[in-house]
Amino acid sequence: MSGMTVFADNSTRELIMTTHIKMPATVPLITYVCNGTQTDFDFPFPIFASSDLLVKFDGAEQVSGYTITGAGDTNGGSVTFDSAPAMDTILTLERLLPIERMTDFLEGGDFSADAINTELDYLVAAVQQVARENDTALRFDDTEITVQKVLPSLINRRNKGLGFDGNGNPVALDLSGATPGAYFTAAGTGASERTIQDKLSDLVSIKDFGAVGDGLADDTLAIQQALTAHDAVFIPNGVFLTSSTIEIAANKTLIGAGQKSIIRGNGSTFNMLEVVGDYVTLSLFRIEQGDVGLKLSGKDRPCVQNAITDITIWQAQTGIELDGSGSTAAHNPCYWNNFDRVLIAQPFVHGVHLYRSNGGDTPNANKFHACRVYSLGATTSGVGFYVEEGSFNNSFIDCEANVNGATAQACFHIGPGSNKTLLINPYCESNNQVPNVRLDSGSIETAIYNLLSASDGAAIYDLSGGEYSAYNAGYPYKNRLQRSLATDLTATLQRYDTEYIDGSGTVSLDTSHSVHLVSSFGGELEVKIPNAADAVGVEMSVKKIDSSANLVICKSHDLI
Repeated sequence: MSGMTVFADNSTRELIMTTHIKMPATVPLITYVCNGTQTDFDFPFPIFASSDLLVKFDGAEQVSGYTITGAGDTNGGSVTFDSAPAMDTILTLERLLPIERMTDFLEGGDFSADAINTELDYLVAAVQQVARENDTALRFDDTEITVQKVLPSLINRRNKGLGFDGNGNPVALDLSGATPGAYFTAAGTGASERTIQDKLSDLVSIKDFGAVGDGLADDTLAIQQALTAHDAVFIPNGVFLTSSTIEIAANKTLIGAGQKSIIRGNGSTFNMLEVVGDYVTLSLFRIEQGDVGLKLSGKDRPCVQNAITDITIWQAQTGIELDGSGSTAAHNPCYWNNFDRVLIAQPFVHGVHLYRSNGGDTPNANKFHACRVYSLGATTSGVGFYVEEGSFNNSFIDCEANVNGATAQACFHIGPGSNKTLLINPYCESNNQVPNVRLDSGSIETAIYNLLSASDGAAIYDLSGGEYSAYNAGYPYKNRLQRSLATDLTATLQRYDTEYIDGSGTVSLDTSHSVHLVSSFGGELEVKIPNAADAVGVEMSVKKIDSSANLVICKSHDLI
């Protein structure tokens, strides 16, 4: 029988070796202390392929910068580095094989001695590898046959140390009375020793400044002091009550542990959190109550490039506000802020509101992705997403507005001071004729793509005079294109807006329709077409469709 190697695609290739490895009794690992000049290092154990050799500097694996020779040689081979490893580097060369069967012998085929020898060599090499790993493990002495060798259960050893009772059996020890060491070293090769104080200062908790988190004590000052003293602050699990606005300055990070890290207001007359600078990160916590859950508005510097991710806001009057005017006369801009996976539940006025409170610029180019506004029974009096004022691609991508049909004004509302707003894959849901998307007079160049209209109101309630583009959006017309110039256009089917006219006397046409089908069955009909100056570039067709002898006379207003 011949030896065959079986691969993942079930194909086979015969394993051919001119001479098989004679596996010596050796440990498949060797270490060197480099001298800064040597580039060639031998390994005295055989490998089957170059990929079987693990090369490490001070315990860190190296994947390039060297060449391996001697694969398949019983006596081993060598590693040649492109440049000499640095002085005193610990070089480790280790054979590391996947524990697997390499060959399959076909029933009724020729028996290949080389194949079976190679397979046995591989098995011996694998056993040597396991034996070497076992040599480095802690173990009980062979004479201790009565000692319990199973660790305490997971639930019993959590946050405890490992010790041994009077019989030498492993037990979990309570560490509450133990004094921690003064230093910390992370697990892993290359870890450096640090003081405990230095380690704990990486990310401070608001509890380090006296916050209680029981939902009763006022934790406002503790949160403010933590954010003043440190750039990165952690909110642990708990309900942290506040009585005034928490201001978050530039370059700060406030991060929680998830939905059980809660900042709750004790009233609705103040804004919960205000981001007043740039490059702020807020993530993984929950905001409850307040006049505004989260407000972004520049104070002493622009309010830009802030990242708000995985935040939920419950029962605020308005969930999120972006004020482009800034909170001072400086009118610092509110641009390029990013919101991702934000839930605003039970807002009482608006979910998201973009505006400017006084003079200055509008909030521009802010991005909302996978954000959801959900009334969830609350009497939301405003809208889900309200761009009252804002410019230059404020975009809402994969966002949902599910608002109370009894009280809400719209799911998405594009106000009179907005231009170039993007709605991409918006999801709208309500009832009682609440509009899915409302476009106010004064809004300019709104773009709507892939609108899901689950409210029974107008899909697009347009008061803008057609100042929008739509694709796969609205009803009954899915698409709306603004004035365009085509230099080469192929149309497989072209339809025109058509008007049907039946009567006698005089009819005046406007440019709202391209094709006019006219019946003069009731008498001679005079059709007046617009003045040429009022219809530049407009093509109009008038067609008599009845078989009567009555005339249809077309005249231009210019000729009357």
